[in-house]
Amino acid sequence: FENFCWHAWRAFGVQSAYVEVYPDSHRQSKNVLNCNKIYIDLDMDQVTPPSMSTAYDDMRSLVRFFKQTYDYCPRVYFSGGRGFAVYVDFEPVLLTKFSETMHTFHSKLVELAGLRTIDSSPIGDDRRVSRIPYTVHHKTEMMCYPVDITWTLSKILTDALKVGNQEVIIEKCGSISDDLLILNEEMSKVAVGEYVSTISNGNGTLDKLV
Repeated sequence: FENFCWHAWRAFGVQSAYVEVYPDSHRQSKNVLNCNKIYIDLDMDQVTPPSMSTAYDDMRSLVRFFKQTYDYCPRVYFSGGRGFAVYVDFEPVLLTKFSETMHTFHSKLVELAGLRTIDSSPIGDDRRVSRIPYTVHHKTEMMCYPVDITWTLSKILTDALKVGNQEVIIEKCGSISDDLLILNEEMSKVAVGEYVSTISNGNGTLDKLV
């Protein structure tokens, strides 16, 4: 593992390096995806004035929500820049209304976990890319790396200035697959354009368009 960290840093240095959240092999057709993860982007610029401590608090709230609801701890990365990337991993499920399902799920997260810094732009985007762990953000020169949710914000920001050795552990969230399939079924019953999902001022809303 230490060799992997070193080689990643050596290969990419301060260059921006990204990987697809959902690989091509998972896409069956437009908006139809064999989905095995949820990507959640917490960005300090979503609040005014921008606040990393708010993004940090949201990250902790999000982890508590998944622990209480699903008895599961998601993967959390400091982005190296403006916030945190949170991944929820699970066994693949076929979503025939991927975008609508993700928008609905994120809206519920915002409401139930009280999130203020969630970035709506990646939601439902099956072409989304995310920064590769143990590569450096070229603007801040800080490392994107996995964090322990018990760490203070000060420790996270300090450790991001050096090559870390926090190992990535991927665990599967079992029961969330059933919830996603239920949401996907609900979205499948709705005519295209009848529902939209928006995130505004920290409150998730599902608006019915008649």
